[in-house]
Amino acid sequence: MMNIGEIWAYREKPRTPGAPARRVEIVKIHPSKKKIAQVRYLDGEDEDFAEWVPMVRLVAPWPEIELILDDKRRFQAARAASEHAFETLEHRAAHYAARGYLQLRSHRLSYGCPARDGATVEVEDVQGLARDLGFDQHELLSASLAFIDRNGTYFGPWEIALRIARRICELMPDVVLAGGVAREDQLRHQAVYGYRHDHKTYTVEAPLEYCKERLLKEQPTFNLVRAWCGFPAERFDELLALREEFDRMTRLVEKAIEKLNSYGHSVAARNLQAELGAIVRTRVPVKVP
Repeated sequence: MMNIGEIWAYREKPRTPGAPARRVEIVKIHPSKKKIAQVRYLDGEDEDFAEWVPMVRLVAPWPEIELILDDKRRFQAARAASEHAFETLEHRAAHYAARGYLQLRSHRLSYGCPARDGATVEVEDVQGLARDLGFDQHELLSASLAFIDRNGTYFGPWEIALRIARRICELMPDVVLAGGVAREDQLRHQAVYGYRHDHKTYTVEAPLEYCKERLLKEQPTFNLVRAWCGFPAERFDELLALREEFDRMTRLVEKAIEKLNSYGHSVAARNLQAELGAIVRTRVPVKVP
């Protein structure tokens, strides 16, 4: 909460690492535009000059600025040591592990998303996580470049992020795989049938080839998650999936033929049986590897 007369740290580029901070006094808060404030500079060439600025540039009360900058410096060091792993196979697998953990716990566990966070790990309750996963809390805190910020949030580099993800898979394989398998099944279905979603005013569609490429890209991730959970990898075979769907539809048609016969529509049943027989005879057998 910002009040008139307080001294705040002003950064013209608040999201740029290393951007300088200046002391300003809050003079006014715009009566209608709540995200704008008038400030008066307290040092520099334009000392005593007042102007309206976006509140996003007022990063913190001045007494806290050194703590904030120190947190930013330490985070940038952890990020620089971790960015090589961002969006790698292991990093994508770690996201599935984190999602599984969050199914059981409400406190935040984040793996470097958005991209500006690199492949660091952010833990809201490091004590709870250490207890859940059987880690020595001192082990997590003493890791190189790991730290707890002024708000009590733990940040660790990729080395720690990977260890946490693998431990989650070891201890909670069922919940991790449940989320991953659901996503994999969804992508497999789209690889066979494509994607279409009808909104009220428009329709979103994805071509079949795009869906196949997306599954092909994600399949190694699912297999790595399985390996971390102690299960063998699985291979998706499009022909086998189509064969299973063909068999399912055949069973449905056979049930329809039975119903037609039971209602006395024997001619329609015989015609449908003949068509089904012709389709089955042309089916290409699929060898199961």
